[in-house]
Amino acid sequence: MNRSESIDILRGCAVVLMVLSGVLPFGGALPVWMYHAQVPPPLHKFDPSVAGITWVDLVFPFFLFAMGAAVPMAFSAKSLTINTLKKIFQRVTILLVFCILVWQLNPLRLPTMGGWANILGILMFGFFFLAFGKVSNWTQKQDFFAKIMGWMGFVAMCAWAILSEKK
Repeated sequence: MNRSESIDILRGCAVVLMVLSGVLPFGGALPVWMYHAQVPPPLHKFDPSVAGITWVDLVFPFFLFAMGAAVPMAFSAKSLTINTLKKIFQRVTILLVFCILVWQLNPLRLPTMGGWANILGILMFGFFFLAFGKVSNWTQKQDFFAKIMGWMGFVAMCAWAILSEKK
């Protein structure tokens, strides 16, 4: 494994952990170490007298480190061409759509669905992986099939969320 693949893996893990840390349930449903150290359950009010950090506090610095190491490598390998700028714009657009959809389909924003919202949220992450993810040892046919399945599941989950809200 070369250095850029390791950085990509660290960045991917940081993104997954950021997403997971953003959907932690409130009210003390999880152990104390699963939350920010200074915002402990069950009240989740800021308490400056609490010292220490948890994994939630370390996720963003890991992401910044990975991005800081990856950006110079990415730009040193390629010169900026129209094709490169087009790919950058496409990537930014996909990530923007992903961010908006994750926020809109957050289980905490769908209170009328009850426990099904949590299942919907977990399924959505799986479908997002299939639609947007890339596994290096998959064939082109497997990758295409995974993307189709991811988008079909994504559309089905969106329809389910919309129909459940209207009831």
